[in-house]
Amino acid sequence: MKHNVMLLLAVAACGGCVDTSTRGCPTFVAPMEAVVAEFNANAAAVDWLVAKARITMTVQNEGGWAYTWGGLLGSANGTVLFEKDPRSPLGPHYFAFVGKEASRPVFWLGVNPDEGLYYIWIQMGDKGGAWVGQTALSGAPGQAAMPIDPLGMISLLNVTELPFGDQLPLATLTVEGPLVRSGLRQPPSYVLTYIDRQPGTGRPLSRREVYFEWTEPERLDFRKPYKIVFRSPEGRRMMTARLRDYTDLPDVTAADGRPAVVPTRIELENTPWPGVPTVLRSMSITLLEIRTAPGEGGGIPKEASELRRNLPDVQIHWIDELSQKGAP
Repeated sequence: MKHNVMLLLAVAACGGCVDTSTRGCPTFVAPMEAVVAEFNANAAAVDWLVAKARITMTVQNEGGWAYTWGGLLGSANGTVLFEKDPRSPLGPHYFAFVGKEASRPVFWLGVNPDEGLYYIWIQMGDKGGAWVGQTALSGAPGQAAMPIDPLGMISLLNVTELPFGDQLPLATLTVEGPLVRSGLRQPPSYVLTYIDRQPGTGRPLSRREVYFEWTEPERLDFRKPYKIVFRSPEGRRMMTARLRDYTDLPDVTAADGRPAVVPTRIELENTPWPGVPTVLRSMSITLLEIRTAPGEGGGIPKEASELRRNLPDVQIHWIDELSQKGAP
């Protein structure tokens, strides 16, 4: 297996730079350990986070029915709650993402390490349901599709570390660009691909690709991820997230001395595939009033992430058979 891992690293290293503009490829490429260490220093500094959120999302069904909920100019209609589980630096962690209308939850997305479950439930009028899976089986072959992956959503905050080493899980580095698409120039990018072992088969599985803007060596700015691409167990591009409007977190400093940061604007878009149901078409999230220490009026991430505590009376869809053994 170690030979297979080293082969993966060699293939990733050969990805190289795809030069499609007159600017040419970067003359300086930071080593992978530097990019990963910089990202992980930021992620490791954040143990707890609660924020209000302004959410807009469009959901749909196979019959063509679609509904857009929320509004970009409206007030906060959601909450994000995160608490790191010290038992597992790479996760899963305690996480809840809740959307409300007139103080009533319309969707609830969560991960709870103590229950060993991740889930999302939606309840809009007479339409809704809950999709639940075991964290230990995430990415296993034959799983039913989940409208949006709660485990992936945590990574959008840049508060979970990336693996580094020669054993799975690990991250590989490629350099892409510069590119010109739709008349817009995209800068060169570092692309870190998170590779894990697939539950059930043990095969290498690409979870997600994290894009960092390439910077000149003399620039001291933190290389902030600007895009994350999520992959299905079959390798399909499932969803693309664009991250921007980073802000310093209050009273949180990374080990390298920089203020820890998170993106406050996240744009999600599903990638349609023929024959693959897509419930969530797109989502926009703006974080507001971010807090990084427990206090009044902020909620408790561990409690908010518990499925048994917060599940309404909706039909449950177990995305893998063994999840039924952990049913509430």
